[in-house]
Amino acid sequence: MGGADEVVSTSGGPVQGREDGPVVRFSGIPYAAAPTGDLRFAPPSQPAPWSGVRDATRPGPVCPQATATLLPGQVPAEDCLSVNVTAPAVASPGLRPVLVWLHGGGFVFGSGSDYDASSLASRGDLVVVTVNYRLGIFGGLSLPEMPEHNVGLQDQIAALRWVRDNATAFGADPDNVTLAGESAGALSTCSLLASPATDGLFARAIIASGSCRMRHPAGALSPTLPAVSTWNSVEATDAYSRSVAASVGCTDPATVLGCLRAQPVDDLVALGPAFTTLAVGGAVLPRDPGEKPRADWATEVPVLSGNTSDEHLGNVLSAYPAATAQTYRSALSRSFGPDVDQVARRYPLDQFPDPVRALARVYSDNDWICPTVSTNRDYARTAPVWTYLFSDPEAPTPTGETVPRPAAVHGSDVVYTLPLAGQPSPLAPGQQHLADQMIDYWAAFARTGDPNGPGRPSWPATTPGFVPALELTPEPGPRPIDASTRCS
Repeated sequence: MGGADEVVSTSGGPVQGREDGPVVRFSGIPYAAAPTGDLRFAPPSQPAPWSGVRDATRPGPVCPQATATLLPGQVPAEDCLSVNVTAPAVASPGLRPVLVWLHGGGFVFGSGSDYDASSLASRGDLVVVTVNYRLGIFGGLSLPEMPEHNVGLQDQIAALRWVRDNATAFGADPDNVTLAGESAGALSTCSLLASPATDGLFARAIIASGSCRMRHPAGALSPTLPAVSTWNSVEATDAYSRSVAASVGCTDPATVLGCLRAQPVDDLVALGPAFTTLAVGGAVLPRDPGEKPRADWATEVPVLSGNTSDEHLGNVLSAYPAATAQTYRSALSRSFGPDVDQVARRYPLDQFPDPVRALARVYSDNDWICPTVSTNRDYARTAPVWTYLFSDPEAPTPTGETVPRPAAVHGSDVVYTLPLAGQPSPLAPGQQHLADQMIDYWAAFARTGDPNGPGRPSWPATTPGFVPALELTPEPGPRPIDASTRCS
């Protein structure tokens, strides 16, 4: 690609992007019709084509969410189902691989325009597509009166279909698509890996900080919260949706959808961070994606998957900021019940600077890292798999908050590959070198299904019997470790 006035013909009509240094950006391209009126809570549908050249030089609206989660300049609106395409500005003799990025945010906040894909696209020689999908009640409502559940997940599938139909126009290969995501985006990615609705839509998967076996025991997210799972039965999700609908006066099953469609957007957003789960049992997600794979649905898609070393530290700082030895014991008891003594022996307080760091290690291992190890073992029975552990002890946090050091908290790895848009780089020279290496690994995986290549340390593949992880850290640099040692 190239040229400051780049115009590309898409399935909806021509779009004009803008050259921005080493890349060309196309922003706010609709991949589905505005989910408003009768289309609110409905599966995504084709957008109406437009005549003339559509301005794609700035991001479109982000999907409705709490204003506190918005980045400067972002405007929420229901007409938010769009993608942003970032491609290298230099011409390529052949079609480039595509990396489709699903943002995190617990299914209640975030957007594709949060991220700056320029380094990943230019250094990695990739076409990067970031996606908006419906959030909160707009993407997660589940009622028997609806034709299908998980419309937010269906949005992601519609975006993948758009990529399949339009990749060539952007100089990309529709048969070489990697689906990638972090946190809720990772949970989406592993869910779509198990969905029959995505056959043929992507060839590889990158799952960052979100195994499909991730579960939070009681007390892990808050002293008063029960156990939490991302995946619930259709019946449980329907019952929860019914109770939320009743809270805004929509109680009659015959009219509940019409009643909810008549509610102002802000009133539905004000319901708070509800609908952080996916419904299991429908056509899109017929089975729990964390189940042990069976011969009839085991994945053959290569997977690159891992975590940060201190995934849960931020949660513990919020839920247990002044944890004491007594707090530590009571939290373990709440989370692990009859196994509390075994866990306390495995994580004795005298091995940690304070009870906060001890709790963070327990939950980082139990809720995040060990489910990834378990899942990757099973993926490796039928597909190539690579595991990583991001461990930069001074890694900048995604939004700049201060945390105790050393620590690589949830989301800090994304700063190295897809940093926040419009922000100066927070990386020191050694960290920037690590970021370049990570992009090289990720891009090689997107191109060939194997992250290895010249000029960087070898990354051993995961097997069902052994999970070597590549530890990603500036010093001494990437090196293989045994990821399972934290899961004995």
